[in-house]
Amino acid sequence: MKKFLCVLVLFAVCVSSVLANSLSYIKNGEFTYYLDTRGKSNYARGYLVYHAEGGYSFVFMSVVNLDDGKKWRIVAQGNDNDEGKFNFTKLNGLEQIPEEIRGVVTQSVPDFLNFNDNYQKNKEEIGFDTKISDYWDEKLVQYYHYNKILPLFKFSHISVNDSEQPVVLARLMGTIPNYSQESLNMFFNMDISEFKPSHGAASVKIPQAKKIKVRMNGYEAAIDKNWELNKFEGNDSWWLKVQTIRDAMIMVENFPERIPLATPEQRLEIAKLLIANRAGILPYSIKVSETKKSLTFQYESYDDKNIVTVTRMTLVPGKCLNFSAYKDIFEENKDYFETVISSLKKIK
Repeated sequence: MKKFLCVLVLFAVCVSSVLANSLSYIKNGEFTYYLDTRGKSNYARGYLVYHAEGGYSFVFMSVVNLDDGKKWRIVAQGNDNDEGKFNFTKLNGLEQIPEEIRGVVTQSVPDFLNFNDNYQKNKEEIGFDTKISDYWDEKLVQYYHYNKILPLFKFSHISVNDSEQPVVLARLMGTIPNYSQESLNMFFNMDISEFKPSHGAASVKIPQAKKIKVRMNGYEAAIDKNWELNKFEGNDSWWLKVQTIRDAMIMVENFPERIPLATPEQRLEIAKLLIANRAGILPYSIKVSETKKSLTFQYESYDDKNIVTVTRMTLVPGKCLNFSAYKDIFEENKDYFETVISSLKKIK
């Protein structure tokens, strides 16, 4: 299972890393791009963190003017001061920025520090859907909308005062595979345009068909004859074939024993890794719930044609219950799919 081999490698790196500054909650190679429309701005601001030896961290900042396409790169280095607060000690790349726009471009520098400070102040309160105020003055209150499964600063968006319209919105996120020039260029050259979904197969009502029960790696599900059995990465999976060869999929994947899923903390760490290494996820779409024995997360992601897929994964000890469907057909047949998903039970 290729994706789980990738997760294994990353997990080993994560649990063996010992970092000596207050950015240690950010894993090596994590990045996020935010759309920034505060004031008259229309910028994308990306941050990529790399932890070095000696308690230092490098922060690669990408700034894109979304109106004219111009780009700037800032590379910062920093560590904790005597009070345990992270600060930058070196900034490179400022000389390339024209003086008349230097202020708005370099806003990324204080933003990074403010985002980190706000996380540090509130980290004990942050859950999967937490709204926290950041009071500036009587005319301005910012609200951070946190989800602790997200990389970097853990927020999906920032709103202002009584408006629910985001002024800062997480647009892209992930982890670069290594620190080669190729990987850094990949980060700096990402397409950060506003996402506009396209539509593949037209949404249709799923036709009625004979009900059947199927088994997958120790679980049973109630589906119908619209689904067909397929082998996927060594697992039995069932594909819904109405408009395309795979309008939806459901399967139960076995995790290798060396990937721990016994505790809520372990399941959260694995879920973070799965999300951080899945390209095309829309950060603000992620929803999470958990019980004493499971963690479920749902997200929307898009392919190279901007066709959106809804994915719901549930992590339980030793397994991942995995469902996905094109968003169009999922929304048109939501009750149908919810019935299928809820029917998935462990065989006693």
